[in-house]
Amino acid sequence: MMISPAGDGKNKQVKRAFISIDLPKEIRREIILYQKSLRGYTFGKMVPEENLHITVFFLGDKEFDLERLRNFLRNYRFNKEIVIEGIDAFPNMNHPRVLFFRVLTDLGKVHSDLANFLGIKEEKGFVPHITICRIEKIRKEIPEPRLRLTFKATSIHLYNSDYREYDRID
Repeated sequence: MMISPAGDGKNKQVKRAFISIDLPKEIRREIILYQKSLRGYTFGKMVPEENLHITVFFLGDKEFDLERLRNFLRNYRFNKEIVIEGIDAFPNMNHPRVLFFRVLTDLGKVHSDLANFLGIKEEKGFVPHITICRIEKIRKEIPEPRLRLTFKATSIHLYNSDYREYDRID
């Protein structure tokens, strides 16, 4: 169990923490349109529009100093043109469990900065992504979306999740 630092009076339990980039409404709408086009191809749980985000760093249930991390995120200088194009899957497209949009913008430095700040070993093969569906079954080959989305991102945020709801905690 993780709690916020002693003395802040909140002691908020964090279940599954992650750091992400919020998506503008127009980008989320485009992704939702693509999700709707998948109805005949996959059986699974689509990520609701309000939960769509770019995962930059997954903390899971690792312990961390909540107030210190909040301060880091508030002061972190981040200004990137984000490019989203194409789909991929974890663990791979031959055996997809999680379908996601690829983020073409290099976010490796942000990931590395966060790992160094948190004192956590950096993930090998980090893949910035936007999860769009948790797949239970594939009915037929998933079509590649014909879109390229771009937007300017200027901040990163800390979230708490239980898979159903995401609460911003920064």
